[in-house]
Amino acid sequence: MKATPAIQLRLLDVQAVDTARNQLTHRRNNLPELAELERLNAEVSDAEGSLEQFRERVGDLDKQIRALEFEVETVQARAQRDKSRMDSGAISSPRELESMQHEVQTLAAKQGELEDRELEIMEQRDAVDVDLSAAAQRFQQLRGEYYATIERRNAALAEIDVEDSRREAERTKLVAELPADLLELYERLRASNGGVGASALRAKRCQGCQLELFGTALAELKAAPEDEVVRCDECGRILIRTPESGL
Repeated sequence: MKATPAIQLRLLDVQAVDTARNQLTHRRNNLPELAELERLNAEVSDAEGSLEQFRERVGDLDKQIRALEFEVETVQARAQRDKSRMDSGAISSPRELESMQHEVQTLAAKQGELEDRELEIMEQRDAVDVDLSAAAQRFQQLRGEYYATIERRNAALAEIDVEDSRREAERTKLVAELPADLLELYERLRASNGGVGASALRAKRCQGCQLELFGTALAELKAAPEDEVVRCDECGRILIRTPESGL
């Protein structure tokens, strides 16, 4: 395959652009914001779960408080009815009056127990409410960090996209100058050699695989016409001769 030295040097320019674009792709796929978002997403999910648990606990305690309040009101109403009957003088039987007095005392004791239980649960609710407030604050903080990280990620991706578009336009102009057969060979080698299809020869060393040429390989390279497209014996990449090749 033949190509002028200028065209072969142009291939190095194409390789430089492709290397830069590969680096952009690597940067895009390994943005620190991506790992940060993964971590924050897990923490936000955990925080939201904790928040929901505290909300459910508060709701459960509120139900218990309302139920106890209803029981207290019921006991109070019953005791008030008994007292009213006793105060009205409608009960003439000493036995019945004694029984009703005992019931009023029993209801008073029960009311005291219910109110003590209600107070206990209200104290529990206050404690859980503190935890709920802390969990809500933690959730909001993490969610704020999550969305802020999304903004940083999007800004970084936009910057990469702008640079990649510029590099793509640069590549389009460069490859338009290359012969189809040389470009086809380059693309094939690039696909099978980690994104590098052409490398410069500097100080008798291939910059693709870092193999130093000597002996027969070096002699053949020196004897090759300038317009002949040569390849590295070790890695197979197109080898571009430059003033720094040391030939």
